[in-house]
Amino acid sequence: DGDSSESDVLGEFYGDNVPPSVYASTNAVHLLFTSDGTRTGTGFELYWAPVRGVVSPQQVTGNVGDLQEVECRVTAAQTAANITWTLNGRDITSDAHAEIRPNNLN
Repeated sequence: DGDSSESDVLGEFYGDNVPPSVYASTNAVHLLFTSDGTRTGTGFELYWAPVRGVVSPQQVTGNVGDLQEVECRVTAAQTAANITWTLNGRDITSDAHAEIRPNNLN
């Protein structure tokens, strides 16, 4: 729940099951992806969106239904295993994952 490895942990997720929704109290999260190398998968996907009715650290103006721009400082990251993570709208996808979910699905 923050932008560093010293921030509070929101959860640890592993295996094939889709985890429940996770809510951060800040406008940043620190994502740590690790693998023990015991199995090979197709990659991962992560989606995020602002939550209505929650006070944001930055003031948001406009009307319901207006498009709001969200700043993200990371556009891509590469792991030691040469997997590239790419930011596309509000999606983070590894290059090993075959599909990218559109960012307009709620």
